[in-house]
Amino acid sequence: MRRSLVIAVAWIAACSRPVATGQPPEAETLLARENGTPAVTIVRAEIDGHSAWMFLDSGAEMSVLDQRVADRWGLRSRWRATAGECNIPVGIVRGKRLEVGAVALEGPWFATLDIGGTGLLDDLELPHEIEVAGILGAPLFQNAIVAIEYGDLVDQVSVWPKGEASVTAATWIPLHVAESRAFVDASLDRAGAARFLVDTGKNGSLSLLSGFVREHAIDRGRKLRPAPNRRLCGVTEELVTELDWFELGGFRLERPTAALKVRGSPGDDAIAGESGMVGQGFLRDFDVVFDYARGRLGLTLRP
Repeated sequence: MRRSLVIAVAWIAACSRPVATGQPPEAETLLARENGTPAVTIVRAEIDGHSAWMFLDSGAEMSVLDQRVADRWGLRSRWRATAGECNIPVGIVRGKRLEVGAVALEGPWFATLDIGGTGLLDDLELPHEIEVAGILGAPLFQNAIVAIEYGDLVDQVSVWPKGEASVTAATWIPLHVAESRAFVDASLDRAGAARFLVDTGKNGSLSLLSGFVREHAIDRGRKLRPAPNRRLCGVTEELVTELDWFELGGFRLERPTAALKVRGSPGDDAIAGESGMVGQGFLRDFDVVFDYARGRLGLTLRP
């Protein structure tokens, strides 16, 4: 089932034909917070002529529309499927056009589900009581260059057609694209080199899979505390601890907080041999550029 879904996601991304809009690359953005801390970047997109606020999530296999929004826009499910690490029942719909910044995707596909009913929005402080219409995931990142300038009050997001040559970064590191998502090689204490999913939808610094934790005794001798983790399939529990260090692209983060997956919990299965995920807790110290077409991730340290 998992392999069939991955194949379907790759096919869906390939069927979404990117074209240049001629518009400026900058997208209007908002910032959702959790307990006062920046949590999720929200961008304004246009879908079939409708304005929509969407979470920007490089860790999402597919782009997602809230079921009520899809119904309101007259988008009917072409078929049903199960998606993600929780095997959530979803509908599959196809729009006519998705526009973000200087890029449009013709014939974009979306999974549909009741986002509010998943608990994903619980505890998030949304600005201006906006309606979150969905999630922009892998199909956008695969078909564009996406740059995020993280900020304390607001994030700036620019989206260019892939192949745009003017995009710059202080440091470029190899980006490994596997099964529709982006992975990087990093290192951390006790384990050395490891591969991580780059997940802009995760507001922690690091998340480590249980098999990796056991193999390298990451939890041994460290203080652990339980913490809730909100996912599309509901709230799961993780164990949080402090590592000695984590390094990516020559940048070392001292004493980072890491969430350790509980064995068998949703999201604890490796997608492409990775050891875990790196999220906004690390990424927010940088301006970040996703360039799938050239296989690179750009990092520029914020002042």
